Amino acid sequence: MSLLAAAAAGTTLPTTTPLGPGIFAALRSDGFAVVPSWLGRPLVDAVRADALALDAAGLAKPAKLGAAAEVADPTVRLCRVAMLYPPPPNSAGLPATRDALTAAAESLRRELQAGDPERLATTPFHTELQYLLYPAGGLYRRHTDVGWRRGGWR
Repeated sequence: MSLLAAAAAGTTLPTTTPLGPGIFAALRSDGFAVVPSWLGRPLVDAVRADALALDAAGLAKPAKLGAAAEVADPTVRLCRVAMLYPPPPNSAGLPATRDALTAAAESLRRELQAGDPERLATTPFHTELQYLLYPAGGLYRRHTDVGWRRGGWR
């Protein structure tokens, strides 16, 4: 059975590799960390297939800026987005893949919180999952969707 057939059949997909101890040091010193190959290749391939299937089903929409304004600005962001919260219909794409990706994100949240409970216990954690599909020439420039004065990230 191929990986994509397994995903379509609901077979459990391999998900992530554990974070190493250096991740927390990097988070404290740099504010970010890189975990090479965090998602295993089988799940990456299945996520790509799911994103393309959702796009083909017309569920990916042009990306916009700002939580309230919802303005399209192709000089800042030129891609399509398929939101995973709320989830797309189970009749489209590979729902088992979305389940595996959501489980991986939740596992990451728990692992991060367990590794640095003092810092993460006082910081609200929000999960936003979406597929972004970039055409040839697509782009994403750094910008602020929701400034902290409007209740966004601080």
